[in-house]
Amino acid sequence: MRKNFALFLVALVALTLVVAAYGCGGSKPAENTGAESTPATESAPADTGMGGMQDSTSMMADTTSK
Repeated sequence: MRKNFALFLVALVALTLVVAAYGCGGSKPAENTGAESTPATESAPADTGMGGMQDSTSMMADTTSK
């Protein structure tokens, strides 16, 4: 019984490693090799909203009269 449980755990760890390696080895976007006719433009990374404080003053309406 103990031997079967140990073999099951080893098989489970091996299967986990295979799935992780398969997930990490997926197709990646083509890198810039210089063969393209137009140069790639760099853009700022998208804001995921995971951290930092938002500027609440930009959300307030302008109530001053002119």
